Amino acid sequence: MKKILLAVILLITFINCTQDKGITDWPEVTKEAKPWTRWWWMGSDVDSVNLTYNLEEMGRAGIGGVEITPIYGVKGRENHYIDYLTPKWMQMLAFTESEASRLGMAVDMNMGTGWPFGGPEITIEDAATKAI
Repeated sequence: MKKILLAVILLITFINCTQDKGITDWPEVTKEAKPWTRWWWMGSDVDSVNLTYNLEEMGRAGIGGVEITPIYGVKGRENHYIDYLTPKWMQMLAFTESEASRLGMAVDMNMGTGWPFGGPEITIEDAATKAI
């Protein structure tokens, strides 16, 4: 008798739980639950038209957010580079954040240039060339 009573109580509890929230309901998919991607800004050679285009395409592909990593540029595009953390660079970052928000996406920022051991000005003698 106790087993039957316990089975009835469990069945009633299960039915009550599934009535409020269907057993197949899935939680809302948020930008945090979607995949994110690293977004290399080569020489920070960016502009508002192409930032919007790329964010819209990534959003259509299901990307929930981007992690911007500014890094060295492409040879031949030097006159398009935007120097890291200059007012123009910060304007492009703010624009990117605004567009991402409009698209239901988020932006994160790598706190450096993507290369932890220097850049083109570092000589071979001073470069991180081996692991110990």
